[in-house]
Amino acid sequence: MECQQLADYAAPPMIGVESSEGMLRWIRSHSFAAVWQLAGWGLPIGELFDLEHLSRACRRRGRWSFFFSSVPLKVPGGVASPPNGMAIL
Repeated sequence: MECQQLADYAAPPMIGVESSEGMLRWIRSHSFAAVWQLAGWGLPIGELFDLEHLSRACRRRGRWSFFFSSVPLKVPGGVASPPNGMAIL
């Protein structure tokens, strides 16, 4: 889709990075140092998680294995959402 077509949508049907060869070419041509392309597999890129509370909870329980997940919010017109990580110990 073209930029203007996306801008005309009241609420874009997707969030995150488009999983296309065009996006891969754009990332490469703009000299990104490191990006792991997970968008095509339905896994968004996560960052800026505050893991201090999680490390204290792990220490209290003496357990360092857990399942971590984060679900991005669908923000109309947005390209990202706040980090909302969850660990299941």
